Amino acid sequence: MALSSLEIWQRIVAEGIASSMQCRSWAAEVSEALPEGAAADGLQILQKLVELQKLTKYQAKALAGQSSDVLRRDGWHILGRVKHPIWQGWYQVTKIDPTKSERPSIQWAKWLSATDIQHLEHSAASLPRGIQLANLRAPHLQVSQIPELIEGNLLLRVDPPQGRTLIDQFYNTSTSSGSGIGSGVSTEMAITIIRQCAQALSALHDRKLPHGRVAPDRIYWDSGPGVTLICDMVAGQTLTTSSAATGTLGTQLSNLQSHAYLPPEFLAPLQSPSLASDVYALGVTWWWLMTGQTPFIGNNLAETLKAAAHQGLDDHRSGLKLSLPLWRCLMHCMAKHPSARFSSAGHLLQALDLAEQRIAEVQIGIPVQPNLVESLPTTKAGKQPATQ
Repeated sequence: MALSSLEIWQRIVAEGIASSMQCRSWAAEVSEALPEGAAADGLQILQKLVELQKLTKYQAKALAGQSSDVLRRDGWHILGRVKHPIWQGWYQVTKIDPTKSERPSIQWAKWLSATDIQHLEHSAASLPRGIQLANLRAPHLQVSQIPELIEGNLLLRVDPPQGRTLIDQFYNTSTSSGSGIGSGVSTEMAITIIRQCAQALSALHDRKLPHGRVAPDRIYWDSGPGVTLICDMVAGQTLTTSSAATGTLGTQLSNLQSHAYLPPEFLAPLQSPSLASDVYALGVTWWWLMTGQTPFIGNNLAETLKAAAHQGLDDHRSGLKLSLPLWRCLMHCMAKHPSARFSSAGHLLQALDLAEQRIAEVQIGIPVQPNLVESLPTTKAGKQPATQ
């Protein structure tokens, strides 16, 4: 059934997308851009409004009756779905404000029903976690807003990250044999990314709040602002041995690929994410950035964790092009025992500063003086230290 121009403008006003005055302005722009006689055709008007970036394709289809999608909910305009596997079920939204002529900033939102919330029971879901994250502003950490409970549904909102995930940016993940196919990024870029990730993580760790799933599909990279570390707002346990721990975000990794970021202590049952497991996963991500694959790979969860617990990495040092101070930092991240790792991402940052200072001193010929990097435990990443 054909739609008239009048019906389209009425629907736009009724949905609160634009005021009558704005519609008159839009109609003038559309009439100039359409051929003579086409301004009475509602569908052509919608197409032109999309081209003029007044509407999104999602909005145009809903206004034309070509979809049953909702255009507004709980005071928010819905502009469209976020089309990425990480963000399944999330929408691009703007706040409804008829007093403003310009479009407000875009956020990403997800509504969780009571059933959705029940499904998060395996992911250590916690509303206090969402509140803590919403009150936290730190360099390279995605901004989130306080969760809202509205008529039995939980509304989550975040600022869109800039750039693309590390997997999208650097690697082809078309196979399931590893965590990515690629030759690795430069040492300098890898250090920059890991340092910025550690800055974001340290803000969480200062509050004793584990991230819970440090992996390349949780790290966005843009050449301008650099890293944005995304974080599940309410689910704190999504990198586990359980496939039921899904959280509110999707993944670009298979279960087998995700297991490569689990530390050896997860061989024992009933393990929970910790600051130490975050540090280990960041070390694995560092290795992945430089080589294009994770250090320990098995055919199943048990094999991968056993390899992480027993295999060493010293034989691979020559291929990573890392100086000894940086190699020590990497091995300390991936120590087999949690107590042998950096106690937090903040301590990793301190060690990276000292390591790069040592490299600079050597380059300009300053006599070597022992510092924290040299005093790191010499426990190899392939040996389990004795416990007290």
